[in-house]
Amino acid sequence: MGFADLASPGTIENLRHNPAIELNVVDPFTRLGFRFKGRAEIVKNDPEAHRRIAQILGPDYPFEQVVKIGVETAAEVFSPVYTLTRSSEAEVKRFWLERDGYRSAR
Repeated sequence: MGFADLASPGTIENLRHNPAIELNVVDPFTRLGFRFKGRAEIVKNDPEAHRRIAQILGPDYPFEQVVKIGVETAAEVFSPVYTLTRSSEAEVKRFWLERDGYRSAR
């Protein structure tokens, strides 16, 4: 797992001094996701990483290095909205889609 360094000079500098990292990936509409903890490695000139990231961002998206994460633990991120409002996932998703101006696919 990892990410492209698109515009994160502060993060990169911090990781050079301390490679411990926590990355949270959360769906903005369902408020559900995962938390990954591990060690980061800053890698330049990795053709495979560049190929994979170019598939997602496009071939002309500029970045020089990637941060590879050796995941040591992973856990679910569960928003308090579910316990505070007793809403279903579909209700939470519909609320945030409509709030952000999207029409729900229902």
